[in-house]
Amino acid sequence: MKDLTIALDNRPGALAEMGEALGRASVSIEGGGAWVVGSAGAAHFLFEDGAVAREALEAAGIRVLAERETLVQRLKQDVPGQLGLLTRRMAEAGVNIEVLYSDHNHQLILVVDDLARGREVSEAWMRESDVGIFQSSSSPTPQQASLAVLKQFENPDETRVFEKGRFDIVKIGGMAIGRASYDPGWKWSEHVAPIAGAALCEVEHVGMVISGRAVAAMNDGTVIELAPGNVFYIPPVPHDSWVVGDEPYVSLHFLGADHYTK
Repeated sequence: MKDLTIALDNRPGALAEMGEALGRASVSIEGGGAWVVGSAGAAHFLFEDGAVAREALEAAGIRVLAERETLVQRLKQDVPGQLGLLTRRMAEAGVNIEVLYSDHNHQLILVVDDLARGREVSEAWMRESDVGIFQSSSSPTPQQASLAVLKQFENPDETRVFEKGRFDIVKIGGMAIGRASYDPGWKWSEHVAPIAGAALCEVEHVGMVISGRAVAAMNDGTVIELAPGNVFYIPPVPHDSWVVGDEPYVSLHFLGADHYTK
């Protein structure tokens, strides 16, 4: 996910022109906001493919001032003080949060001045949050630390959407577990490669097929079919994958989910 800093004229219709330019390019806004600072309009919006969004905006004469990586977090809405706890963690690590907003999936989007250190804080927060440590106090009780956790893919911690498919991620127990959902006709080298910036996938996978059929094709010519009930391992070597037949394909990923499409 990329955050674009966009300069807008402070006049009626400026936001409409921006939205129309993105619509013509079939680009969806995943989150963000716009406001007036002094006498100028400014906006921060989130996009799955920042380069495509930037090209569409600049073609319409709209200035894009920056394109930056983001951190994606999900706070526990039923626990007061989550924002304060997370941002305090960032501050103690010397990370300055420069932009903060929510996306359409109710996830917190952060743009920070030190991405590497911010990512360390964010990942540690998610691991600790998964085991029920973070309540309204920063000092957990033994009962809090031993809470069981239930999650559902219908309410994922992160979702990566691309043409003919999506990849939902649930983070729990220090693990990132993914659910791949692909429509008939989906192919990694056609529909994910432009986002990942690579011709073939090189992520290591351990997973299980829930429904539908697909194949994985290694660059050495090895091809394996993935059918319902199969538990599979794909090594971290260049490989392609595509859906076979007219039925949607769904699989769970227990290894490699956090690196998928990145």
